[in-house]
Amino acid sequence: MNVTKLSLIAGIALLALAAGCGGGGARTAESGFAGNLAGVDVTGRVADRGTRGSILVFAYTDLAPNDDPSTHEPASVGTLASDGAFEFGVPPAPSLTLVFLADGANDGAVDQGDPIAVLASPDLTDLQAGDRVQISDAKIDFRARRVAATVEVLRIGAEPSRTPTPAPQ
Repeated sequence: MNVTKLSLIAGIALLALAAGCGGGGARTAESGFAGNLAGVDVTGRVADRGTRGSILVFAYTDLAPNDDPSTHEPASVGTLASDGAFEFGVPPAPSLTLVFLADGANDGAVDQGDPIAVLASPDLTDLQAGDRVQISDAKIDFRARRVAATVEVLRIGAEPSRTPTPAPQ
């Protein structure tokens, strides 16, 4: 096993331990949601898995559009639950790319040639500490190597967008 796979396995074990121990940064309830003041919370739901096997979600903060994820270290890794939900935290970053892996080899790593699908969106840029990313209605297409989804970024302390309504007369 190479060093990258060993460090990934150790990272997943530490994430599981921290989640079980209630780890995480300080949170606040400003503007209607609890935000991680030290990083960015990412939650999502997949509507179409694209496969029956297990799926891992890798978060990269340094992946360019044509980069091979197997040559980069992920900032975080999550598991797609049977109901399609996933969640994890990442550090603030200029960009975030999510890579969904159909982990048929059950090795917990993105290897060259693995079936992957990528979610990259202009909304996943300039992420600040305290931001919360919500991904919904994701549809994974491993053949096209793409994920279509609705992406919403909530900024801590930001006012929710409101549509003005006419005053009654």
